[in-house]
Amino acid sequence: MTAPTGPGRLTKGWTLLESQVAGGHDRIRTYDIDLRIGQGPILTAVDRSMRRHLLVPLSRKQRIGRTADGANISIGELSLEDKTSFVRYADVCCENPRYHDLFTDLCRDILDAINSTPTRAIAAMNSVVRKWRGLFSTPDGVLPRSARIGLAGELITLLELLERSPSSVMTWAGPLSARHDFTTSAIALEVKTAIAGTARTTRVHGIDQLAPPSGGQLFLRYLEVDEVESGPAGDALPDLVARAEQATDDPPELMSRLTAAGYSAAHAELYSVTRYKIVSDSWYTVRDGFPRLTRDQFADPADADGIVDVSYSIALPTGHDFRTDPEYVLDQLVASHLEEDR
Repeated sequence: MTAPTGPGRLTKGWTLLESQVAGGHDRIRTYDIDLRIGQGPILTAVDRSMRRHLLVPLSRKQRIGRTADGANISIGELSLEDKTSFVRYADVCCENPRYHDLFTDLCRDILDAINSTPTRAIAAMNSVVRKWRGLFSTPDGVLPRSARIGLAGELITLLELLERSPSSVMTWAGPLSARHDFTTSAIALEVKTAIAGTARTTRVHGIDQLAPPSGGQLFLRYLEVDEVESGPAGDALPDLVARAEQATDDPPELMSRLTAAGYSAAHAELYSVTRYKIVSDSWYTVRDGFPRLTRDQFADPADADGIVDVSYSIALPTGHDFRTDPEYVLDQLVASHLEEDR
């Protein structure tokens, strides 16, 4: 990597991409800025919400273990795949268009640092990010982007349950640090929400998250959404909250759980900027053969007691072997909740 890394080289890619309209399956458009490291080309990118990205390829042995998820800049991991390739990237993203100039300066510094030590590109990137950490601050009480996306998926699910029973808010256990997002003694549902167009993988937190309740069943919902900032499509968080408040027979309990999830109406104006439009919706029965780690897989399940913190990623099954009917899951979850209340 010996090419110059001036700001013009970066802005050319972003400007070209912004002049195009991302649609269909093109959730994110990329531009090769002709800078390469051992793992492949470094790319600029623009997503459907017109956020600018810098993508630095990762090796198979590298992960982005910690992410900076702020109001202005975020750092995470992004996977792109097509019929012939699957590549993971360190994703540096400008969340706020008012900071485009500063973001360009940040990315220029990252590229200059990588140019000095191309065999340690991610270490160089992280060193620069630490120097720019002031851009990563999030206003007090504002949910980071990843938490907003996750909350949107849970509220979409809660609304579907409230259509069946206005007391279903009591099944929403995710904000209470329960193992599963929605649960009764016999049925549990875990909801995973991702931005459409990324690889169909999801992160699992804890050795028990994909274990069913004792003697019961576990289901997993995988929602893919688009973040929409113009036009009528989709629902913003405040819209979802308002609909849930109208649908439930226990608004104080709903607000209590929203507070536990970190949501505050004080930031409704900020949250209203982004709406979430469902692109795909997949439901799975988590049973034998489903990709997961559980205590039962140990020769002696007690051996898992010493594992205090574990997270891992799974590729969601293709085909129909584990697919299930969402209406069945929602109906069973509500029926189980109502049975418990008798």
